[in-house]
Parts: sequence; C-alpha cells; structure tokens
Amino acid sequence: MDDGFALYILPGGKVRWLHSDPAAKFAAGLGGVMNTRRASAIEIGPGNCWYADLAPAGGPVLGPFPLECRAEALRAEEAWLAANHLGKITSDDPDEIPLPPLRQHE
Repeated sequence: MDDGFALYILPGGKVRWLHSDPAAKFAAGLGGVMNTRRASAIEIGPGNCWYADLAPAGGPVLGPFPLECRAEALRAEEAWLAANHLGKITSDDPDEIPLPPLRQHE
C-alpha cells in the first residue's frame, strides 16, 4: 500500500477508508467518533501460502499467494475492498446512492 488513500463519504455522513497510518492520522484530525472494524484479514493458510479472507466484508477468500508475496495478497485485498465494499451502502434504503471518493490524499 502506498501513502495515498481515498475517503468514501456515504449518505448520512459515514466515512469509510482502508486503514493506513496516513489515513488514520488524517481521519483523527476530522474529529468526531471513529469506529474501526476489520473488513478482512491476510493470513497464512493451506500450503504455507497467504490468503486474503474478505468474509467480514461479505467477500470471498482470495489466494493462494506464495509465502514470499504477502504484498501481492495485500494489493488483492485492497482492490477487492475498494471495488466491492468501501463505497457500498449497507442500509436497507434503496434510494441511498454512494458518492465517489471525495478526496484523494497523497
């Protein structure tokens, strides 16, 4: 993961982002209450390979990725979350439309 990050602002003011030190520092400066939740996990699994378990975000398990390629598993995890979770509405209101990333910070 690089030092850039995207914030996803959802209707009602909820903000989502992939955790990174720069993103957390920026978000802390916004004030308000933060509730951090795990959306996935990168772990060693069968065959001594890395797997990206996206079940907490309603996704699949990605992999296997060779033991020396943990960064590849992290990139796959980030891409899936950005495409399938971060900007998605989780309420039952079909009229809510997610906004695109508001700000790309680098």
